[in-house]
Amino acid sequence: MLASELIHPNVITNQFRSTSDTVSPLLTRKAAAKYLGVAAQTLAQWAVSGRYNLPYISIGRRAMYRQTDLDAFITKNAHVDGLTAHNGWNQ
Repeated sequence: MLASELIHPNVITNQFRSTSDTVSPLLTRKAAAKYLGVAAQTLAQWAVSGRYNLPYISIGRRAMYRQTDLDAFITKNAHVDGLTAHNGWNQ
């Protein structure tokens, strides 16, 4: 991951804190896509279509993603024996 793709947690103001009250690094769309194993264009399409509830922050024309939100998205969409955390699997 390039330094330009990551905003250091110490520069994030209170308005960008995640719900857990911990500071999470913001990743560019490209870095977030790499983290999830999808194309950056896929994340852009999800944001436009609303297909997945994956929060992002608009900073100018850039979409930034909190790493904690990406981790929550992965957990929510994990499959165990045909069930997901979303439809009945309790972790």
